[in-house]
Amino acid sequence: MFNRLRLPRLRTARLQEAQVAKLETLSLQLADLARAVERIDASQQRLIEWQAELRTRVRRTQALTARAYEAVQGWPELLRAARAEADYELAFTEPEPLVSIPIPTYHSPDTLCDRSLASVLAQTYSNWEAIVVGDHCTDDTEQRVAAIGDERIRFHNLSARENDPSDPWERWAVKGSVPRSVGIQMARGRWIAPLSHDDAWDPGHLATLLTEARERRSEVAYSRMRVVAAEDPAQPVVTTIGVYPPTLGQWGWQSAIFHGALRFLRYDRTCALASEPND
Repeated sequence: MFNRLRLPRLRTARLQEAQVAKLETLSLQLADLARAVERIDASQQRLIEWQAELRTRVRRTQALTARAYEAVQGWPELLRAARAEADYELAFTEPEPLVSIPIPTYHSPDTLCDRSLASVLAQTYSNWEAIVVGDHCTDDTEQRVAAIGDERIRFHNLSARENDPSDPWERWAVKGSVPRSVGIQMARGRWIAPLSHDDAWDPGHLATLLTEARERRSEVAYSRMRVVAAEDPAQPVVTTIGVYPPTLGQWGWQSAIFHGALRFLRYDRTCALASEPND
């Protein structure tokens, strides 16, 4: 009787010991796993810190490269010389200074004429000239512009099309540099207000910015922009761009006006090499 009762108890004890051993092994494995997770977390944090440091170093290197390029081009000296010109003050003192509006375009006569130039013609300030520069247009853009019949609007077509970089970001950063620069070079106004062929101004755009720039003696004045995403024409999505001070992504020359003495600061394709847009 004693032996028959002892056998099941021994078997149960051994089973319990085996289970305890398994639990101990599992506990050790979980502890190892927890330490591994801690090491991964620490490594990930170090990677995040390294990435942040790398971004900072790249940004500083880009900024240093850009400033060095500006110095090589002599922009600080050119700016001082421009401000010393005898006619510099005329932009602030003439009763109604001429405003030049350079507009680059390529095969988009509908938006150019019906949106961009239409908004220029609707300006409450009337002493302006519009210089439409075709990026080697081969369609009827010139005829469409001429048909408007306003002598304040002139058209100049480039003899060759600007070459776009193959890199998508660089292509975005420099696109339109040549026709925009040519338009600024051809400008005769005391003030310059760039515009794109698919953008439009409110009627008081020029009058408002010109007044602000002259009263504050600012070489640059700008406004906010409304960006309309019309994937669904029935429900367009409108967002606003524009902060002070200006920052990348919250700034655009198509909503600005600048002193004509700054025309030497043309759109520069080389800026893309420093990861900066051409403006």
